[in-house]
Amino acid sequence: MLSIHFHITRDATVTAITADQDPVGSSQQDKGYEIQAGGSNIFNFNMVLSEYTNDNLNVDISAGEALQMYCSSIGSRARDPIVTLELKWRYAG
Repeated sequence: MLSIHFHITRDATVTAITADQDPVGSSQQDKGYEIQAGGSNIFNFNMVLSEYTNDNLNVDISAGEALQMYCSSIGSRARDPIVTLELKWRYAG
């Protein structure tokens, strides 16, 4: 399972996610992805085509948590996946 992680430096909210993967062929495009914050699942999705977009998210992440993105074992192999999260910083005060 492929894992990439980033440490969040201040409180934030995930507002959107886009994903892209190289189409390997119509019989091999279905692939599962999982997003975690602080070791807990905050969002998962399956890509059936080569692109995925969800701009209706409202998931809070606390400062100091590690944001992780996984290619899960669901579906076939992924080729050149790109996952982009849109974060809105939350300021106290």
